[in-house]
Amino acid sequence: MAPRRLNLRRPISRPRRWTPGGTPTRLSFSPRVALFIFAVIACLLSLVMLTAPSLPLWQLAEPLLARLQYPWRWLSMTAFTSALVVGALPWLSGGRLRWQAALALPIVILLLWTGLADLPYRVLPRSPAEVTPEQMWAEDAANGQVGATWTGEFLPVTVTEQRWALGRPPAQPQAGPAPAAIPDIVLLARGPLTYRLLLDSPQAQTIRLHAFYFPGWQVRVDGQRVPTGASGELGLVTAQIPTGRHMVEMAFEATLPRQVAGVLTALTWWGGLLWLLLAGGLSLADRRGLLIVAALTLAPLLALVHFTAAWQPQRLSSAVSDQALLIGADLPGQARPGERVAVTLYWFNLRDTDQNYQVFVHLLDAGGAVRAQQDGAPVGGFTPTTRWHPNELILDRHLITLPADLPPGVYELRAGMYQPQPLRNLPVTPPVPDQRIPLGSITVR
Repeated sequence: MAPRRLNLRRPISRPRRWTPGGTPTRLSFSPRVALFIFAVIACLLSLVMLTAPSLPLWQLAEPLLARLQYPWRWLSMTAFTSALVVGALPWLSGGRLRWQAALALPIVILLLWTGLADLPYRVLPRSPAEVTPEQMWAEDAANGQVGATWTGEFLPVTVTEQRWALGRPPAQPQAGPAPAAIPDIVLLARGPLTYRLLLDSPQAQTIRLHAFYFPGWQVRVDGQRVPTGASGELGLVTAQIPTGRHMVEMAFEATLPRQVAGVLTALTWWGGLLWLLLAGGLSLADRRGLLIVAALTLAPLLALVHFTAAWQPQRLSSAVSDQALLIGADLPGQARPGERVAVTLYWFNLRDTDQNYQVFVHLLDAGGAVRAQQDGAPVGGFTPTTRWHPNELILDRHLITLPADLPPGVYELRAGMYQPQPLRNLPVTPPVPDQRIPLGSITVR
């Protein structure tokens, strides 16, 4: 006996209802009509949930709906279901709405134009080259924000500091004791979300990374996982490192839910592609097109793998007073006059301080004259040194604008810390002239 095939065009029977004459009838409609009716009801319901009359529904289902936080988040359902409704109209009509659609298109464009014309619009007084992380950090610090949107969306529950105070010095900073022993630390490699250090310390250390702790951050010592969590008012990534010489790796790894989501995404995409390729009715040209689409999706994935590869910063080993160690730097290899170049310093803080020290990066010519520089608070002004914790690794990026008339040649980069009042550079060990640590050279062409 041949197996029965499912006919998706077969009308779906609904429960009988009684007509005024008493004759039972059936409400029957095809799956496409059922989907259209569902989309219309869902669209109308989501629109109602945006209005004040829906308040009783919000109050009735408060334990569940309170997780949405804002009514306008129903707009995601409105957008999806309204797209289904509009897309289903030609389908339901069998293609008889072509001239109606042609007539509706200019009306829709006119409505969009008149609606957008009244929106407030203000041009920000800055060029694209000025839109940098440092500029965003400075604005966040000045306005008491994090992430250029509502602050709470970016903060884990372990952050106990007031949101508006995150990028500002604490109200009453306290100076801590000088470190009993300064560890020997080497920055071996760094990736976008990975750090590898060689740490040699005569005593156990509580090491921190200047990043909010989220599930997925993991510290490994000599390849073995160690308990990793949050500490301090900023909820920073923290782990205990035992005495001795150890390889320390800090990385943001995939948690089990992220791994499951990744597998499901891959199975959905590649499984759907395989199904389309094996399905009947596709021409050779169609199959070639699908293969081209698959290849195009692999290209950015391969680029992402290349982007996430680790690199080795310039290794440094200088102590700035008893405050911090400068253990590495990312330097531009070459540049052109008038360009803005980025220099990233890697600080390993040693102690708490009640002083908001400033950081400088200078570009010197062969005669030792400063030809370009960037002085200011570390991390774009968003992380003053009074927020630094002992044994914390801080990434400090500085942008230096080269003069437009800078002659070609090889220039030296130097960096350090200074105290604004009274103005003085902090002493450096091993000693260097003017307490400016040599970072490396840059070629200007």
